[in-house]
Amino acid sequence: MSDTTVAYPGSPATKVVCVVPQERGDQLREMVAQIGIDDTTVQHARRTLLHERRLRIRDSVGLSDELMEIVKLRIEVADEERVIPRIVSGYGFGEPGQGSIVSQRINILGQTLPCCKAPLGPPPEPGPLPMRKVAVLCCIVSRGEGTTIARAVLNAGLGAPTVTYASGVASRARLGLIRVTIPAEKEIVTTQVARHDIREAFAMVTEVLRMDRPGAGFCYWSPVDEGILDTRMWIGRQPHVASMEQVIAALDLMTGDTAWRSKVERTSSHSAAHPVRLVSYTIYGPETDTEPVVNSALAAGAGGATLSRVHRELLRDESDTPSAYESSELIIPETVLPDVHEAVMATGLIEQRGFIELAEVGEATGYRSP
Repeated sequence: MSDTTVAYPGSPATKVVCVVPQERGDQLREMVAQIGIDDTTVQHARRTLLHERRLRIRDSVGLSDELMEIVKLRIEVADEERVIPRIVSGYGFGEPGQGSIVSQRINILGQTLPCCKAPLGPPPEPGPLPMRKVAVLCCIVSRGEGTTIARAVLNAGLGAPTVTYASGVASRARLGLIRVTIPAEKEIVTTQVARHDIREAFAMVTEVLRMDRPGAGFCYWSPVDEGILDTRMWIGRQPHVASMEQVIAALDLMTGDTAWRSKVERTSSHSAAHPVRLVSYTIYGPETDTEPVVNSALAAGAGGATLSRVHRELLRDESDTPSAYESSELIIPETVLPDVHEAVMATGLIEQRGFIELAEVGEATGYRSP
């Protein structure tokens, strides 16, 4: 893994994000607690898959949804090699349909990281090789438009996206009269892909969304250090002895990488860096207390934000900490980071049991008013 190269506020940490079927969420959280991780956030989501439907006249391919849980935990960087392999082995990541796990270097303020000093037993047997150079592609669109992105991502073979719900908090006055046609309810469509596919995937979804239109949405991607991605993309009968997911998983293990999947020839035009360095600034706070903090960040120069509901599971004895939380991820230029951070800290967020995460952003695009 590579260390964070930008001097962000806070202490270095590793964020581990697990996306698992809802029926296995309890199992994952119990296993994480046994390791000694006593502070996690959980968010409900849906995963969109292609679904083969057999009709009398002809077959058709539609979309179906499965209920998922997104479990996020933060650990000391020094605990990565002790904790992550045990989560992978204990849960069984790597099997198609069982979910995905990725880790990302972040900076964090306001959260006490778990101290995993308890004996964890012998190292687990080697499992599926984690993929290096992973990326997370995220699109924020009006409610109901996530299906368009999900189908495009699935048809391109990039993986099964997850969808969560949020409310827009941006200054809608900037949009003028057109704001009355843009609903405040949002869908956040997230897809975890191999890093070598991210620029083509990013270009594809921005073209599908037609980002030059007001209210079309916002799209960005962030680099992730490593992960095991879920290869399952289909529901329905398989016409062959081995499913496509099983073939993909076998080739990943044989080659030790996912570069063989690429169908697009790389050109130098994709290597140009975005002219503005961006940072992901995520605010977590108790429900109803978070929106005023986000408004302060907007007033300090952040361009827009969404609010999502999450559940904080804190097992240590802090009875005054609520479980109902909200999160808001701001994608901002590094040039405004000092002003935004100062405004957020002035609200007393940390004293209100909130915390902040900062991470690198690779690229972003969205409508800019003239």
